[in-house]
Amino acid sequence: MEDLQRLPPLTWLIDQHLPAGGLAVLYGPSGGGKSFVALDMGMSVATGTPWAGFATKSGPVVYVSAEGAAGLQQRVNAWTRARGVKTVEMLRFCLQPIQLMDEMATRDFIQELEKLPSRPSLVIFDTLARCLVGGDENSSRDVGLFVHGVDQVRATTGAAVMIVHHTGKKGNSERGSSALRAAADAMLSLQVENGVIRLKVDKLKEAPGVAPVLYFRLKQEGNSCVVTLADGHARNQTVLTEQQRRVLETLSRLSDVSTASQWQTESGIPESSFFRAIKTLQDFGYVETRDAGKSKGYTLTDKGRQALTLT
Repeated sequence: MEDLQRLPPLTWLIDQHLPAGGLAVLYGPSGGGKSFVALDMGMSVATGTPWAGFATKSGPVVYVSAEGAAGLQQRVNAWTRARGVKTVEMLRFCLQPIQLMDEMATRDFIQELEKLPSRPSLVIFDTLARCLVGGDENSSRDVGLFVHGVDQVRATTGAAVMIVHHTGKKGNSERGSSALRAAADAMLSLQVENGVIRLKVDKLKEAPGVAPVLYFRLKQEGNSCVVTLADGHARNQTVLTEQQRRVLETLSRLSDVSTASQWQTESGIPESSFFRAIKTLQDFGYVETRDAGKSKGYTLTDKGRQALTLT
């Protein structure tokens, strides 16, 4: 029990969507924009920029474009122009599939990852089908071997892994064996409705709360497209300012329920700025009120604790 208590808490690469070190599956119909969304998430992590308004933890990213390089350069250039980013130093591409059922192929890939200047925080395999050649997606045995290969990558590098996958014929669930869903920490469902990409988190292990459904469009940018939040579906940025983070960190060090005066004195933030910060933190769901005797008290939520794990 003592060793268990010393294990680190859940942290995020992308808040509420991609757990650090975990296995995520992004699945959707063919031609629905899965690769655009996966690349958007990967480049956001590589540059430490917010993704769809959610905070990211920056780190090196390896993108396995198993379907080849066609259009990839244009997509990357479009993203950097649209986001105002000049260079993406922590992003690497592999332009051939990695057969993750094959232990030797997996070991060779891991050895290549270990040669990089820094170990990756995220590895994206696009798509599962191209990295499972010779295997049967409907076979729990073959999918189990594939997941074993993914777990070797995760265990050796500490990276999170995202698998880009297709939906089945009905289009409302991922294709193939349920062994993949059973192994995944996060399942991200992508559907296209009237030209709008709908992204929903339909499984998230060990994490309280439910991420909001997001709506995107593919916006023309030069010779390619970039993912943008659809009109009417933009959300407030949840990236904390330095002052908001200081207020939240102060509360995390105090007793379970603290009064505003205790909290403000300990934080050293001027009163007017302090109460503006409280309002924002409550809007984000990071702080909630509790009864503290004759006065109102404040306490940190699980979501607030998770926010403090992000850089």
